[in-house]
Amino acid sequence: MQTNKIKKIAYDKIMKIFEEFRKINSFSMALIKYGTFAALILLSLGISVLILNQTVLDYNSYTKFVATMIIKNSIVLMAEFIIGGLVIDYFVK
Repeated sequence: MQTNKIKKIAYDKIMKIFEEFRKINSFSMALIKYGTFAALILLSLGISVLILNQTVLDYNSYTKFVATMIIKNSIVLMAEFIIGGLVIDYFVK
């Protein structure tokens, strides 16, 4: 009985978040959508370079450094696009 109430409260909170995301204007939504897409492309590029460096190519510490920096920067880039889109939406409204 107690767990059902907790699940319902958690479900209601998640649905409130989804409702607020549906109210975002089209420019901010496009910024978040395409920025996340670009960041995920960079993330997959970094991961593939890292895997190739350790398996197929001759191991090079500089290539590993570049791949990890691409991965880290793609995560930061994704966060910037999401936060930037939300801030723009906040100030436009």
